[in-house]
Amino acid sequence: MKKIISILLSVSLFIAVLCTATVSVMAADNQATIKIKVSNKPALQKTREFTTDENKEDIAVILVIGQSNSTYGVGYKTELVDVENGTATSVSEVTATPQEGTVYSTLRNEPISELSEANDVVNLIETEKFGGYSAALGKTWYEKTGQKVVLVQSAVGGTCLHRWLPDQTGYTCSCGVTNDKLYANAVATFTETYNALKDDYNIVNTGYIWNQGENDEKKSASSGTTITTAEKYYEAYKSMHDSIMQDLPLDFGSIAVVRSDAMGNTPKDSMFFTIAREAQYKLCNDIDNLCMASRIFETCDGETDMQNTPAGSYGIHATQKTYNRVGVDAANNMLEFKHKDSEENKISTTALGTSPKMIKLALGCAEIDDSNTATKIVPRRDLKTSDFQSIWWIGDKTNGGYVAVQLKNALSTGGYSLQTGKNAKGQTSLEFTGHTSIQNQDDSSIEFYVFDPEPTTPDTGA
Repeated sequence: MKKIISILLSVSLFIAVLCTATVSVMAADNQATIKIKVSNKPALQKTREFTTDENKEDIAVILVIGQSNSTYGVGYKTELVDVENGTATSVSEVTATPQEGTVYSTLRNEPISELSEANDVVNLIETEKFGGYSAALGKTWYEKTGQKVVLVQSAVGGTCLHRWLPDQTGYTCSCGVTNDKLYANAVATFTETYNALKDDYNIVNTGYIWNQGENDEKKSASSGTTITTAEKYYEAYKSMHDSIMQDLPLDFGSIAVVRSDAMGNTPKDSMFFTIAREAQYKLCNDIDNLCMASRIFETCDGETDMQNTPAGSYGIHATQKTYNRVGVDAANNMLEFKHKDSEENKISTTALGTSPKMIKLALGCAEIDDSNTATKIVPRRDLKTSDFQSIWWIGDKTNGGYVAVQLKNALSTGGYSLQTGKNAKGQTSLEFTGHTSIQNQDDSSIEFYVFDPEPTTPDTGA
């Protein structure tokens, strides 16, 4: 669904066209329609009630779920054990350390009620040997947005997907676990943390990240297991996703796609699709508020370092170096998913007169030939950079002052339309569409300016 905002402004105005160093006043006392059409990623369409207060800090709250590669006990923490045991000489990298006071985390299923030094990730890296990808995710998110990040840790190692379902009726598995509380624990931890912080902070972004699937691949060949195909994994995951988006105030969900093959580390091995990996691709493609956070885990390219693996054998746990890469990648992709996907900004108006410049403007791309007695305007097939111009709409406010709208890199997209009538002046319909600059692709093609009336100086009679 696309979000459309239409603004109809009917006041005294003039339209000015800025061409290099010239300004042309096209019309006066016309009506103009300014249309702003913004297309956003579907995740932004979910209604989550919250208020913002300029006196409060903005934060993001991210739920981290799945199995061991989503926990904070992998990577740095386990590599330190290897160094202590003499099976390794050093850790691959230290956990990506954010700026102090910017990223906070719960421990597994232990909600927090405030952002304190005790749950600052900088402190947790030192005291808990905090590892995995979530610290790098939070660090990158803060650096990109300036929003403090709260990580709600609920991932549990060695878990099959059915154990995460809110309703596990009809699901069996050779792991022997039934009626698990993983989903309920995650929802409770997030809810308690969210409710404790919402009055003191503007919680402007919420979501979850999931990485899981290795255990379902192992159990799929066992008798008595329900999730044995990609289709069944898809069905089970979708039921979990739909429930968690309903039960929690989340804006979006995301998946760090599971490793493709635990027994290889070459580009050829990346072609092997496990049931979970195949389902996760389809889920991200089919569900509007679910995105692919990272593909680094699944890529068998020799760069995705795996821990404690003898020559020729590769496990499922990454080194901290890889977890740091995953966290950065996930934050960037999650933020990209949250951003608006496209925008369409237009100004429409009618103008009197049929001057050569007016006709050329309406045509969009054309040349004026005034070498002969009659001036000739000839449309072109190819656009030139000079065809794009800034269009200004300026209108008076009822209480004084005025409003100005700049449509940048504008081009006529409505064609040339001349309306004539008996004893009436001909009117040309104009529609301009703004375009994003190639040099500044993050900048919008429309800007608004509001000018308040200048204060009057009291007459003192002097």
